[in-house]
Amino acid sequence: MTGCCARSCLTSAPSPRRSIHPSASRTWPRTDALRRRYRSARFEIAEAAAGASYAEFADRRLDGLDAAHAAADCLGRAITRLPCQQREAVELLRLRELSLAEAAQATGRSVAALKVNVHRALRALQLQLHAD
Repeated sequence: MTGCCARSCLTSAPSPRRSIHPSASRTWPRTDALRRRYRSARFEIAEAAAGASYAEFADRRLDGLDAAHAAADCLGRAITRLPCQQREAVELLRLRELSLAEAAQATGRSVAALKVNVHRALRALQLQLHAD
């Protein structure tokens, strides 16, 4: 009797793919198909793109980044060639964006002297950058 009971328990055990809810077994194939479609669309590249070069897929917004870095380097070198008082005035007033009163207090110079220094520095920078 125990052997017969054990056989009926084994045959009535649910399969691993079988759920308690009857409609769940019908949705598994659709779910698997959706997962395969999503994975292939998301992580695989198309055949046409496989032979393409990097330039075709590069971000166009970053094209001018190297030129911007080069211009910033050129400007930095031009600022370092300025006389000390003009360089200090440009750094405080234009780069750090301090007010004239704050810059005058930090340097111990008058507001008029700072204005003259910035004007001369900007004119010298303009001449240096156009010469390069």
